[in-house]
Amino acid sequence: MDGARWVRKEVLDRRPDLDIAVIAVWLPVLAGDTPASAEANFELLDTPRVRQFYDADASTGRWVHDHFVVADPRLASKRLFARGVTWDAFFLYGPGTSWDEAPKHALASGGPIVQESAILSAAVERLVRASGSPDAK
Repeated sequence: MDGARWVRKEVLDRRPDLDIAVIAVWLPVLAGDTPASAEANFELLDTPRVRQFYDADASTGRWVHDHFVVADPRLASKRLFARGVTWDAFFLYGPGTSWDEAPKHALASGGPIVQESAILSAAVERLVRASGSPDAK
């Protein structure tokens, strides 16, 4: 939830004109991570620029781990992802990014979100400058 709050405040609210799409997948990783708690937390990211899902069996987190994390030594070394499930993480891609079997060439990736927020924030700033968005200041 802390990561979702950070993204809402520091990316979405701070950059209301930034053309960005966020996909948030809530996973049952910690005690209390239930469909009801995920749905209650949807309000944290309740904006048209965000699509949210609850993944009851964490298959998304395992897929992301298998396709992104294991290929990136910096991410693979994190205790957070040691159980083979990626959660509390971010992957930022630029405009025009296409996916074949899995996306490649992230502008930034990391986790936990709050702990590595400087990485995400810097990448968003580069994205803003490159886009010529009115948010570029």
